[in-house]
Amino acid sequence: MALQPRDYVEVFARDGVAHIVKMNSDNLTGKFNYLIKDKEFPSAEEIKNAIKKTRCS
Repeated sequence: MALQPRDYVEVFARDGVAHIVKMNSDNLTGKFNYLIKDKEFPSAEEIKNAIKKTRCS
């Protein structure tokens, strides 16, 4: 499975190596889908607000 534009990914480091894992929309990342609807990419402020919303839910 190759990465495609608008795919969700998780990036993390383990043992000094960066890993990029493709996620599906059922995972936590998918909950931010409303941020990118009709937009190129959410702003840092929009991302911060979305994270705050999910922590309070």
